[in-house]
Amino acid sequence: LKSLILGGFSQVAASQPQDPRAIGRILDGLDMMDGMLAAANLRNMDMIFDLLFEVQPLFEQLMSTYASDENIPRKVIQAIESACRYLDISSLPDNEHMLRHSRNLRSILHVYQKTHQGQVITSQASATDFESLGDVTTLISAISYLVHNEMGFSPNEASPSMCKQVSDDFGETEVFGIYCIHTTTTPPQLSTPNVLRAYMQLLSDMVQYRTPSLIRWLPVQTWRSILDELVGGVDNDIYDVGRRTYEVIGKLGAFIKINGLKVVSEELGELFRQGIQRLLSKLLRALLFSTFDAELVESAGAALITLGLIDPDHLRSCFGELFEHSDSAMFADRLSATFSRLNAEIESNEA
Repeated sequence: LKSLILGGFSQVAASQPQDPRAIGRILDGLDMMDGMLAAANLRNMDMIFDLLFEVQPLFEQLMSTYASDENIPRKVIQAIESACRYLDISSLPDNEHMLRHSRNLRSILHVYQKTHQGQVITSQASATDFESLGDVTTLISAISYLVHNEMGFSPNEASPSMCKQVSDDFGETEVFGIYCIHTTTTPPQLSTPNVLRAYMQLLSDMVQYRTPSLIRWLPVQTWRSILDELVGGVDNDIYDVGRRTYEVIGKLGAFIKINGLKVVSEELGELFRQGIQRLLSKLLRALLFSTFDAELVESAGAALITLGLIDPDHLRSCFGELFEHSDSAMFADRLSATFSRLNAEIESNEA
């Protein structure tokens, strides 16, 4: 089976790549590869890792050769998602192999991003194009599985089998995955319910485990898009989206409160300051005026307090604006009592 997959890819890519029969053989080979990855277990894991190492340059060649063909890049990303999902990174024999695996995945994502980023501008795909949405979900899923695989579900630290160099390398790969998602996806696609659920779950995991890596490697423009998604996630009608949004805001806010903005570039620091103010304003208004799911009030309130600890002046300014526009003495009294309780909570947390 291994010889069949490798031989089929090599022969087709080197001969008549646009022949429909050749494309059919490639798709069959990718299906077989995906099936092998899904069947990985302790007895065949080493062999499948070896095969994945061998096909990595062929995957890149297929991505480049068939960039205009939707089916082959889709099948390659599906195989990568299966590799991230089913292959146990800790089974690799040493750090050298772990580094190679991480860099191979990143190299394939680089080719995918390079060949698909222009399609975001020219694509006619809409938010109802289910195949395109499937591609986005698969890409998000691949990065999510990679994060969980590497962390071994161990909170706040890398898997014990991994040195810091390997952990940082995987961090770079995962961050590039976030960048790849944003540069190969349209905003309407990212805003569809199922995609947004998966994306917010990934973002929550990344902020929990990878905030230093995100700050180190993620471009400012991508951070701008992330902050826009967080603002949109506040008071979102979808429960899971709202819950994950408040988790991300709280975790990112805690990192900024503890470490300050001196650890980021001047441009990113200014973007964070603006983002914190936008999120504070919308969170406060949502908690005061929106119909809120009772189960989300606590997490949303905790996110608000975290942001208030970072920028208490803006929080006071938000309350001041509300006082100015209040036309009811009863509302003003209730608003004043809310501000007093919130201020006391912030002072308590600051202490």
